Amino acid sequence: MALQTGIKAFDKVTGQADKMYCDPYVKVLFAGKAATTSVMDDTYFPEWNEEIHILAQIPSMLSKIKFQLWDSDTPAALVNINIQALRAGDDIIATHQFHIPEISSVDSDFGFLPTFGPAYVPTYGGPRKFQSVYDDYYKRIDEGGGEGMAYRGRAFVEISATPLGDNKLGEKGVLIASDIDRAKSYLSRVEYYLRVIVSEVSFLDPDRFEKGDLTFEVSIGMVGSLEAIPEDQPNPYNSTTFPTAPVGDGCHYRILAWDNKKPCIEIKSQWEDVTPRIRNLNQYRNIMIKLTNIVKRVDEIILPSPSG
Repeated sequence: MALQTGIKAFDKVTGQADKMYCDPYVKVLFAGKAATTSVMDDTYFPEWNEEIHILAQIPSMLSKIKFQLWDSDTPAALVNINIQALRAGDDIIATHQFHIPEISSVDSDFGFLPTFGPAYVPTYGGPRKFQSVYDDYYKRIDEGGGEGMAYRGRAFVEISATPLGDNKLGEKGVLIASDIDRAKSYLSRVEYYLRVIVSEVSFLDPDRFEKGDLTFEVSIGMVGSLEAIPEDQPNPYNSTTFPTAPVGDGCHYRILAWDNKKPCIEIKSQWEDVTPRIRNLNQYRNIMIKLTNIVKRVDEIILPSPSG
């Protein structure tokens, strides 16, 4: 999981500008209960390999499971012995919400239970650059109160719900080697090629875009993001449009007068191979379409037409 974007800005706001990386941990909240993973010190690429447990009744009045990434301001040696009060100053990075109706599957014995993954979960937070104050609006976005617009990282997650029975589970559990090996089988990667052609930019507010050039950026995660590139280095990606000054549209707004020279953005990146999942899904959809067409044809044969 890469948590690079925006974390250094948090560190500057919270007085930790000398810290190179962050100290991430995960918090899961559902039905008024919460559980956390251990804190990983000074890294943007944590590997927890942990299992956290939340006791809850299903079905519940709530339909969302909150998955949050946090940056700890407390030394891991203290946090990991469950001194929860010391986490008051921790900084939230981003929130992803699992909608239970969308991830549930039917269990013949126990009903409709949440089931997800293992798969990557991307997280998005508030604007990347915090020039001075981290205000309540950005915080609400990072806490899941609105749609995030800046990529903050992703986590490889699996969710399952099982009846408790006579089992007594602690808050955390360590994954066994077979579970880790099974998860790694989903991580094979293939190269993808993205091409974006920007056709038109119009209806720009003349008060906001009176002077200066505009540039648009296309990124996938951190690939193509200018935030991930040091200022003294060139952009290795063709991920931005050429700078263009807005001009008047002859009425009330401004436009980018590209005419026939439409900017083309091209990005190469490697991501997990989801072909097996897509292939199975397409097979099911094709079966559904064929059965639907057969049923319609049977109805046409059996039922008389309105004119007849």
